[in-house]
Amino acid sequence: MEKILIIANPSSGEKEATEISKKLVDIFKQKDIETTLYETEGEDNFQKLTYDALEDGVDTVALLGGDGTVSEFVTQVSDLPYRPNILLLPLGTTNNFARALQAELDLDDLLAKIEKGEMVERQTDVGKINEGYFISTLSAGSLPEIAWQTDDELKEVFGPFGYILEGITSINEEEEFDLHIQTETEDIKLEEITLVVIGLTNSVFGIPTFFEEGDVDDGQLQLYALKTSNLLSEAASLAHHIFPNKYENKTDDDELSYTTSFKKASIRSSKTLNLAIDGEKGPTFPIELDVLHNHLTFFVSLTEQ
Repeated sequence: MEKILIIANPSSGEKEATEISKKLVDIFKQKDIETTLYETEGEDNFQKLTYDALEDGVDTVALLGGDGTVSEFVTQVSDLPYRPNILLLPLGTTNNFARALQAELDLDDLLAKIEKGEMVERQTDVGKINEGYFISTLSAGSLPEIAWQTDDELKEVFGPFGYILEGITSINEEEEFDLHIQTETEDIKLEEITLVVIGLTNSVFGIPTFFEEGDVDDGQLQLYALKTSNLLSEAASLAHHIFPNKYENKTDDDELSYTTSFKKASIRSSKTLNLAIDGEKGPTFPIELDVLHNHLTFFVSLTEQ
């Protein structure tokens, strides 16, 4: 690293970005690394900002923010022919993508490891939906609106479980829908669905056990669909999927849910409903999905496993 662009979202999480960015600038200054600091404003052209930085010799972008900042940045830079390495300092409430990376979440420990040079490279996939991109999760049904409407206070108190708490209580309020999924190997038709979640990693809403088979660099998308039943059964099925080791009865869960994985897929529905893309309101079906394998490189300090 010779030149670094620091992008900080001052409104992320507990609003620590300004303080952390100053500490980061001091660390890089001691290492004779030239830094440029940019604080987000809400309507940010990350593509132009990054392109201009790359032209100026920057090879690494330090991102200080939560999942929304990461997703927006990745969405805007994924089209660039050359993409910078990314140093992630997770400042959000949920930090879903950082959890999927198995990255260090304690900021003091992370800053100390950056200062000592104890960082490793990890390549990650990027999901493609129609002409856009995503870094973590797509969903439709009971949880998408929860993802973009969950009360900020509930997020602060319960973290990732804030989504689940509101999501489970709203399951029986949602209309059921159908899905027709065509992958590279399967033609799947599902009826009476209440919820569908498609993950690029193992972690969904900050819960790293949601897709146990998923990883940030496996070149696959994981799909979970919850079928209509009654509120208690649906909540139990969702809980079994999230915490499989706590529940022994797999039969009922199998009858109420469907899971699969794929690299590419076309998905449509006869119902008009919006998806959530990384927690933000997205397009309606039909959609085309693909995985850009090892599209980005992150510098992370891995937590002890």
